[in-house]
Amino acid sequence: MGNMILLQLFILAVIVVSIGQICLIGRYLLWPRVHRITHCPWCWRDAGIANDFPPPWSSTICSYHDHQVRQQSRVRRLTRQLVAAPTQPAVAARPPEEVQV
Repeated sequence: MGNMILLQLFILAVIVVSIGQICLIGRYLLWPRVHRITHCPWCWRDAGIANDFPPPWSSTICSYHDHQVRQQSRVRRLTRQLVAAPTQPAVAARPPEEVQV
């Protein structure tokens, strides 16, 4: 009789621990992806479901798209600086014969 109660408690403990592990896996592995897809308008656009949402999109952005947008703006800024860089020296020195005394 005592062994049967211990067996039932052991089985119950295994079930509770297994449910806890499944919850932790869901929380730390699956939830960030689900949260990103449900809250990031760029993810909505990438998934092809942006038309199903109203025009005033959510203002949140996931870390993946935040990194992507920052990298794109960095590349744009660098190309703008390279294009705008002057090819002539900033101060042009006159030849000595043109210098007025």
